Amino acid sequence: MSGLEVLGALSGAVQLAEVAFEIVKLLSILCSKLHDAPASIAKRAAQIQHLVAITQLIQQNPTLQTTIINSLLTNCLDKANELREIIAKATASLDAGKIERYWKAFSAAIKESRISELCQSIEEEKSALILCIASVDS
Repeated sequence: MSGLEVLGALSGAVQLAEVAFEIVKLLSILCSKLHDAPASIAKRAAQIQHLVAITQLIQQNPTLQTTIINSLLTNCLDKANELREIIAKATASLDAGKIERYWKAFSAAIKESRISELCQSIEEEKSALILCIASVDS
């Protein structure tokens, strides 16, 4: 494995951990501002926290810093960035004026299906990461 592969995987793990941590933070803010927040928000936050744990494992273990794992991390990072942007907009709308808040809530409801798709896709990538880690460790 070349030094560039290791650097790429390590960099991807660090970036993904940062974005995932931001998503968890935004979901926590969303839950705290919505008194009757759906359980799905907490579930998604837990899923993203698991992803953070996986990225930290990759950062700490050089044998896991492979080309395939880097590729999976890149895919996760792209999806996590999109998810973070959607959630950040929804969270920001909670501090807006009444009319703007209703409009943004309507927009967020429309994007709920995209949020679900992104979360499902991130879960699939996370499963692939776990399989790759298991194959490297064996």
